[in-house]
Amino acid sequence: MRPWRSGDSFNDLAMIKAAGTGVGVANVSPEMRADCDKITEKTFDQGAVAEAIGRWVLPDYE
Repeated sequence: MRPWRSGDSFNDLAMIKAAGTGVGVANVSPEMRADCDKITEKTFDQGAVAEAIGRWVLPDYE
């Protein structure tokens, strides 16, 4: 399984590039959006990490 990271600003850019799949949260800065493989619909405060896990890590988990 690939590592997953979530970020929203340039301090997260190194981990987004190093991750197998870089995940940005809904409010990721426009300049970083192109470096993200996936973007959540929620911000970090709204539960973006749980969304990413549910959508892309464990989509078939019930």
